Amino acid sequence: MTCSNNNNREDINATKNDHFGSIGLHGYWGERGAFGPSFGYLNDGFAYNDVDEKVSEGMVVCADYRGPEQTAVTLKFSARVSANSIGTDNMLSVETQYADSELVSVSQTISTPSNITIADMADMMMEENTTLEGLTVMYNDVKGTANGMMVSGENITAEVTGETFSITPDADWYGTTEVTVTVHDMAYPSDSASTSFMLTVNSDGVDSTPPAEEVAPDEAPAKSDSGGSMGIFSLILLGLLGASRRRKLH
Repeated sequence: MTCSNNNNREDINATKNDHFGSIGLHGYWGERGAFGPSFGYLNDGFAYNDVDEKVSEGMVVCADYRGPEQTAVTLKFSARVSANSIGTDNMLSVETQYADSELVSVSQTISTPSNITIADMADMMMEENTTLEGLTVMYNDVKGTANGMMVSGENITAEVTGETFSITPDADWYGTTEVTVTVHDMAYPSDSASTSFMLTVNSDGVDSTPPAEEVAPDEAPAKSDSGGSMGIFSLILLGLLGASRRRKLH
């Protein structure tokens, strides 16, 4: 709604008391005691004893009224984040509904920072078919709890020993790969921090020897049972011939 103002005073019957009066809103919220509202009155005034200077014929005064049918409520509460949620983003949803009103839902993402911070690591270089040993990473844990370390990357194998680690590239591999180092709480692994660096493995100039081709063994000729059968058959024939000759001699 807009307000118009007409300063033509000729249309107003001026009197010596035409400045008296007030225009505005007057109220309170909360409980009311014997001597008035417990939290005092709320006032939104437009004119007070200067009405003749504030209004004129045809003017409309607009007010931003918030009453029982439109009320703003401010609620405060606290939420405890469990140790399992440290270092993660958690969604908080609040639903509210009053009598004869629609359900209103409000969601907010709450980020829970990790207790561990880790420093950047410089890029590294090494030779093919060697091992980079005694590597360390600087970090800080505000809780001072027991922590573990993980090292990962393509074409490498890492071994962690306490607060140090070593890196061994795959056999005969050279090139560049990204290595990620993560320090985490031993009891709550989500409480962690990571840093990455580039590892360059220089070639040793020796071509890798391809594996020897497997030679299939010679197949032995299959043994035939015909020779044995013929041998037995020949012995039988010789036996029969000998018997027939003995019969003739007799």
